[in-house]
Amino acid sequence: MYHGWVYDTDGHLRRAPDFGGDEKALCAKTSLFPVQVKTWNGLIFICMSESPPAFEAALGDLPQALDGIDLPGFKFHSMASHELNCNWKTYVENYLEGYHIPVVHPELNKELDMATYQVQPGKQIARHISSTRTDNPVNGGVWVWLWPHAALNIYRNGMNLELVIPTGPETMKLSYAYFFRDLDAAEDNRRTIETSFTITQEDIDICELVQKNLKAGIYDRGVLSPRHEGGVAYFQALISNILQGAP
Repeated sequence: MYHGWVYDTDGHLRRAPDFGGDEKALCAKTSLFPVQVKTWNGLIFICMSESPPAFEAALGDLPQALDGIDLPGFKFHSMASHELNCNWKTYVENYLEGYHIPVVHPELNKELDMATYQVQPGKQIARHISSTRTDNPVNGGVWVWLWPHAALNIYRNGMNLELVIPTGPETMKLSYAYFFRDLDAAEDNRRTIETSFTITQEDIDICELVQKNLKAGIYDRGVLSPRHEGGVAYFQALISNILQGAP
């Protein structure tokens, strides 16, 4: 595109206008870099590595966690993004525990029965499980994190596909894609997105405060709750394995 070169849908170069040499020979040996693409249950997974991990191993226990959920039945609605002043791991650790919900998320706390709230780690995933206190909760559903930086938040009537994208040592971006089963249910869909935005802003506020504490250089680490923070411990173990070069 920089110089008007034209590629086909398979990535092969077809035209190099005004190249000034043997355009035919150039096209024969030139293509875009290939990427590995796999699909599962309506989701598309892309890996930039020339030697990608085994796809089934990368999915881990995700198929079991989402068993019976018709993901292709959701229809795309809209995108949203949020910029955060914190390291991506700080945010993921926050996502992987519900211990903070009664203090940080008052409206969410009204809907969930925190006595039943659990975060269950599995292979490459962690799943949030909770009963609800109301008959028609906005947040009732399934929430699953997939190593290292993706999450599927499935509500009563919709889904948020969440990507945690590092942008620097102390900055990151959340990318949200909202899907709904009924795009004509405008009021319900609006309410779901508004609730998502409220909870996200509450998480942003607390994660940025945590990052400030980490940057101060005094606080190092605390004790993890054996009841509530098993997901955090699992994530930290995965990070430690990567840093130590473990497969």
